[in-house]
Amino acid sequence: MTWAMNVNPLGEPGVVGASVAGVDLMGFSQMVGRTLPFLSVFVSLYLVVLMAGWKKGIEVWPACMVSGGSFALVHFLSTNYIGPLLPDILSSIASIICTVIFLRFWHPKESWRFPEEIKSEGRAELMYSGGQVFRSWAPFILLSIFVAAWGIKPVQTAMNQIFLVKLPIEGLNNMVIDHVGKAKASDERDYIDPAGAPDATSQRIAEHVIRFLFDEMHARRIPEAFLPVQVGVGSAADGVLAALGKNPYIPPFRLHNLVIHDPLIDLMGDSVNLGALGGRGDLWKR
Repeated sequence: MTWAMNVNPLGEPGVVGASVAGVDLMGFSQMVGRTLPFLSVFVSLYLVVLMAGWKKGIEVWPACMVSGGSFALVHFLSTNYIGPLLPDILSSIASIICTVIFLRFWHPKESWRFPEEIKSEGRAELMYSGGQVFRSWAPFILLSIFVAAWGIKPVQTAMNQIFLVKLPIEGLNNMVIDHVGKAKASDERDYIDPAGAPDATSQRIAEHVIRFLFDEMHARRIPEAFLPVQVGVGSAADGVLAALGKNPYIPPFRLHNLVIHDPLIDLMGDSVNLGALGGRGDLWKR
């Protein structure tokens, strides 16, 4: 459950996505938190059905509902009232605790095992003491505490004031000039500007990329069928993507992208006609 629901647009991807889109971070968190819980309720049952089939899945549906329901409830509360940095870790901990407590009082009629597993004969004798079990869980417990604490803004601010080390990088410090002509110190924290439409600079970058690709295709270092394209976010990436899609000499290409944002949607709707959208964010140009 922890692994399956970890692939969601919260945490740092959510922070970046909200920054690039120029939307309120808490509003973005709440939007996701009011959508994903409906899915996460059924993830545990889905995984059991994939592994053991529908019959065995139905036999253990109460435990699956406790696991998924507790995850969904804490996910909803944390995204709506705390923010986007803690839902995964808090929901996972709640799901583990609730499922373990529930299984202390409820058991399926028959335990499912892989064919090669040795069948258990009654309750096995405990091989480890309580202290040994606690020590084995200690890394996960400490990691959870620190991750949870880091997601609380006052704690994060206090720890940054104490432990954040800024080291100017020789040769880079004050060498980068921002859009208003101000030199940027290399020890300043990164800031992602909201993405806008490709500007003249982005279009010029796109022209250089297209020319490079044409040269590589002419030299046969890029095959005639072209190669998969991985694109990031921002006006430069959007400019390159638009140039690739609108150029009649670029053959059909496959695109890998973790973020589906407005420029991609616009590109799919115009005359370029990007094709199918895959589960991993893959696009094919017709």
